[in-house]
Amino acid sequence: MFGRIYRIGCIVFIGALLAAFLGACAAPTSIKSNWQDPTFAKPPMRKIAVLALFETEADNRRFEQSAVAALRAGGVEAVEGHNVIESARDYSYEELEDKLLNANADGILIFKLIAIDHDHVYRPPTPYAAYSNVHPHDPIYDYYNSTAHYYSYWSAGRQVTRNPAYWEERAYYVVETTLHENTADRLVWTAVSQTYEPDDIGELSRSVIDIVSKRLLEEDLVAVEQ
Repeated sequence: MFGRIYRIGCIVFIGALLAAFLGACAAPTSIKSNWQDPTFAKPPMRKIAVLALFETEADNRRFEQSAVAALRAGGVEAVEGHNVIESARDYSYEELEDKLLNANADGILIFKLIAIDHDHVYRPPTPYAAYSNVHPHDPIYDYYNSTAHYYSYWSAGRQVTRNPAYWEERAYYVVETTLHENTADRLVWTAVSQTYEPDDIGELSRSVIDIVSKRLLEEDLVAVEQ
């Protein structure tokens, strides 16, 4: 009997490890909507200028730095926007156009924070817990190793199977991303993404740029350096 219970515990434990591994690998960012200009038929853009529009200049710089590092790691030539234009200066259209053209960037990738929203997720009662890393006299241990004493059997089963339901509030960051052809000042691609509970602006930028860069490469809008 114990051997059978032990095997069940191992299966549950391995399943929990696999779920944790997949959860750790999964990107917390998802694209909720996107649009691409169907008439755009030019070669992929080879150099991208990254501009971030967030709540503070510090956030802008950290996002741009992290995004450019991620793009370069993926083989895409990129430059941080704050190295091209001065954040504290208000440019006219002609001045901004001239600055961006002088950067020799084929495309301008703009990330704009448009909202920090919250939602609520219902967590139902847990029918049982995984049998792993538990000690004797823990309710979960007693649940899987029931003795002849009816009280231990009843008490452990009651505690393990009665984990209450609850509502969990989650914060998510909504970022709008736009890709413009620099020389023609033309919107080529845009998307709205959601990122749940990033630890900081660095994690937010890495998560967003990971999914955005993959999509841009799939659509053949940006090119990898040869």
